[in-house]
Amino acid sequence: MFTPGVIALTILLPTADLTAEDFSTILAARDAQLDNSEIVYRKSSQFTTKPVPTWKYRWVDGDSGAGPDKPETISFTYREQLVGRGSEATLIRELVDQQHPEGGSGSMLQHQKWSNTKGLARELTESRHDDLRDRIIEIKPGGKPQDKSQRDQMETEFALGFGFGKRITEIQQLRYEDGLWHAVGTIRIWPGYDSQSTFDAKFDDQLVLREAVVQTVYGGRPTVRFEITTQGSVQNGGLDFAETGRFQEKRYASLQEIEDNDPSRVITDFTVAFESFRPQLTDARYKELTEFKMLPGTQVMDRVAGVNYIVGQRGDHDF
Repeated sequence: MFTPGVIALTILLPTADLTAEDFSTILAARDAQLDNSEIVYRKSSQFTTKPVPTWKYRWVDGDSGAGPDKPETISFTYREQLVGRGSEATLIRELVDQQHPEGGSGSMLQHQKWSNTKGLARELTESRHDDLRDRIIEIKPGGKPQDKSQRDQMETEFALGFGFGKRITEIQQLRYEDGLWHAVGTIRIWPGYDSQSTFDAKFDDQLVLREAVVQTVYGGRPTVRFEITTQGSVQNGGLDFAETGRFQEKRYASLQEIEDNDPSRVITDFTVAFESFRPQLTDARYKELTEFKMLPGTQVMDRVAGVNYIVGQRGDHDF
């Protein structure tokens, strides 16, 4: 039996005499090493804009196909930071690149930051760095199990090859095959949220997630399915990460739809490329990464206090 806290996480795991309980303990201990850390990576995906109805906005040219009444798919890449400490999660992103079809006019946000810290769910969006009139902060009550920041934290961790250890509730089957650990069991994808989720996953000898399917059942029907694949390995800060990874979320109404593998059921699809890992953040660094600066001109929508204001007209302070 392995003892938590004294596991050498950087060595290869043995291929025999390892129980499912041992393996679950090792995975959880590895994930614990990633607490209170900052991970930097690049995230690429696509976003399709919604058409503007011409009957509602008469200035749109519905015949030319060049106006905003036509859906537009934008390919984009962000450089992101994931900051985690305990149950708190903060994500920060800066736009690196965006590409849209010829004649397209859509644009992605230039800067974005969202978190669930200090019991608050906060989100900052900024369209242009040099125009604070486009800088908006929204504040809402935090702590919800399916909070946006916690959800994005989970998806990113999976795509970078970790995060299963702290969420697995039971490994029911474990075998070593073709150089990979193949584990099947149950998992709680949302902390404090009771759902029937099963997983079928493969890990390499450095405990990096290589392939997984997570399926959640609501009302007796499979409705949410995560598919994760990763490639390559990078060692940073004494731990191994996937060099690149892909995360997909699909939603179905029946087993038949799963068998048909209808691409229209994909609601989330992105890839990540690992850059760096910084463990054991100091309190000063954690505060620097997680605070929201209330710069003059920032529009604030505070759903907790029930007020909306522009910083500089009511006061200037950091939350």
